[in-house]
Amino acid sequence: VLGVVLETLALCLILNVNVIQGNGSLINYAGRLRGGSQRLVKNEIAGYRDDRLMGQLDAIMTEMRSGKGELGIHQIDDKTYNELLAAQQMQWQELKKVIYAYREDRNLLPKLYAESESYYQLADATVDAAEDYIDTIVLKIKTFEVLDLVIFMMLGFIYANKLKNMRDLHKQNSALNVIAYVDQATGLANSRACKERLSNPLPIAADILLTCFMFDLNNLKPTNDKFGHEAGDKLIAGFAKAIKQAAVPHMFTGRSGGDEFICVVTNLDESACQKF
Repeated sequence: VLGVVLETLALCLILNVNVIQGNGSLINYAGRLRGGSQRLVKNEIAGYRDDRLMGQLDAIMTEMRSGKGELGIHQIDDKTYNELLAAQQMQWQELKKVIYAYREDRNLLPKLYAESESYYQLADATVDAAEDYIDTIVLKIKTFEVLDLVIFMMLGFIYANKLKNMRDLHKQNSALNVIAYVDQATGLANSRACKERLSNPLPIAADILLTCFMFDLNNLKPTNDKFGHEAGDKLIAGFAKAIKQAAVPHMFTGRSGGDEFICVVTNLDESACQKF
């Protein structure tokens, strides 16, 4: 479940990052509409008719409203921003009318100034709305990042706990294996392990030397009868210790019964067997 939530949050994070990337130039163009209008009015007052700048501002305004054009300006789904932008577009049309009128009648300077101020205030509010929208997306991204990190840490804790449980289970299985296959009195393989070793169904190659030693410890019963079972246990443990000390590497050593022991080894020649 946490994995699915993590993937969902990661997808939301990617989508919001894409929104930021797609609207990265939005505030820039909104600011150009605000500053460009002031430059246009200043040029008009100075007697310079900057129709080229007016055309550029027209293109920016049209694309911001429609989302279609060569500038790559995207529309955003924000009610406040879109309402302010619509009002700004209407005010822009009014400002252009006054500019054209001012070119014919210089006495309209106060009206030009008033229309310019009204437009600037609307443009300023639109820029603020665009910034608020971007800030909201940035906040979402940061929230998703924090949630991703928290869930990632939770998953790490869960997997670490599962790994610990697996290690504990392995230790328990190892301990159970010791109980199941190790003779507690001698530390050698127990009777079950001896039977499994002797009944191994895997074939043995003809050129493999295979030797099986079988021991029957003498005087266990008399020892138990005369000195007690504790002494008998020591006799068994002592013989098992002797077997382990004499055993060559990779030799199977086990207690197959009460006083019976076996050893199985491969690739040991007759001389080495006699030495053992």
